[in-house]
Order: sequence, then structure tokens, then C-alpha cells
Amino acid sequence: MFYSIIISKTDPAGMNIALSLIEKFGFEETSRTFDNNPIYKNNPKNMQLAFINSRQIFADNVNSLDGDAYIFASLHRGNKPCLTVHPIGNFGKAEFGGKDKALVPSLPKIMKSYLIELNRQKEERKLEYDVCYEATHHGPALTKPTLFIEIGNDEAHWADKSAAEVIAETIMNSTKPSGKRIALNIGGQHYPHYTTKLALATDIAFSHMCPEWALKDFTGQSLQEMISKTPEKIDLIAVEWKGLGKEKERIMKLLEAQSLPFEKADKIK
Repeated sequence: MFYSIIISKTDPAGMNIALSLIEKFGFEETSRTFDNNPIYKNNPKNMQLAFINSRQIFADNVNSLDGDAYIFASLHRGNKPCLTVHPIGNFGKAEFGGKDKALVPSLPKIMKSYLIELNRQKEERKLEYDVCYEATHHGPALTKPTLFIEIGNDEAHWADKSAAEVIAETIMNSTKPSGKRIALNIGGQHYPHYTTKLALATDIAFSHMCPEWALKDFTGQSLQEMISKTPEKIDLIAVEWKGLGKEKERIMKLLEAQSLPFEKADKIK
């Protein structure tokens, strides 16, 4: 696959990651442009680096950029220092880019590979960051497989050169797919505990993940959207039983009415 790495010029963490990519991995400016910015190419790697002028979550124009898949390297706003990876799309209204009730094709085996490498480097460098998946959320609205890899959670962490180097090295050295079984996840927190644990400890690679806060909008069509926007055959659905909240009975009826096997996340091995 040929990957396009996308960096927003409005994003301080992204720009630090871009600097690390250029300095450490030989990306060189080409005569080609995107969004009025030079495109950088790394030979012989199957990567290019493109800059955009808007926030990533609203960058629907990336659909016109060449590449088999898109990797957005960006900042993350949250409540803890973290290095994260996640798929994108909306289960309900598109309040932060994308389209209402529409997901973007995922990269489950690449996300798993990234998660493993982020965790390895965090331990090797003794970085005080959590490494985790995030649930599916936000835009842009794209047609090709896409993931976000991020540094959180505030200005001090976005400026952390060590964290930027970890992200850059993960992108460049861990694009070999990892995992055998493909799973969806339903329920749980925005930082889904069991999916991260299972991805690091088993052969499972997670695709789209719907957190408890989005379950109010979750329907049978939402499940079909998760399935159709997973490019590979899905083996199972992980259900965070305690994280279904007041939607538990309704969600379980939806799962029982479809053909994919499902299991409580804490029982999966």
C-alpha cells in the first residue's frame, strides 16, 4: 500500500511530528503540491507527507490526494498524557467533522501494529504517557482507509520532541499489518480499556469501536456501517457488558438479530 501522511499546519503536535519525519527519515520536498503546500516524498519507502491548511477533522479535501490509505498525525485534547490511535467517523450527528451517521474505512491491522510499537517505545524510553486506542469519532469524511495517531493532552505534550519522535518512528517502522482476528467493539469508555488490553495481548486487531456515550444513536444500521467500513472479514464483536449502560437491553437485541458471533470483552482470550 501507498500511504499519505497528513499534517495540519494549524497543529503544533503534527508539525513537530512532521519535523521529525523530515529530519530522521529523509523526506524531501518535491515539485508536487497539495493544498498549496509542497508534498514530501521518502524513497524508497511507500510514503508521502502532505500538509493541509485546515484542521484535520474538517479536511474532506484530502479525498483528492493520492494514496491507498491516509495517516493523520495530530494532537489530542483530553484529560491525560497519552499516545493514541483510532478510526474515524460518527455514530450520530457530525458535530466535529465528517458526515452524520457515517464511518470511514478503517485500518485495523495497522492500528494494532501502531499500538504495539507505541507501547514498546513508551516502555523503552520510560515515557510518562498512556498508550491506548480511542473509540471511533470525528471527521473528516473520507472514502479511503484512514487512521489517526495522536499526542495528548496539552501544549506541553504537543511540544514534546520525544513523543513526536515516537509517533514518527511508529509510522515509518510499523506499517506491516499485525493480527489475525478482526473485531468490532461496542460499549465502554472513550478510551476502551479491554480493546487496548486485548490488542496488546492477543491476535485480535480492532476495527471500529462504539463507546457508551454514542450508544444512544446506535442502531442496526450503525452496526452495518461498522461492518461495511471494515475492509477485512470480521471474526467477532467484543461487547463491554458493563459499558452498555441503560442501552444494554436494546443493544443486545440488535446483536442477537445478526449473524456475527459476539462475546463479553472481559471473557475473550
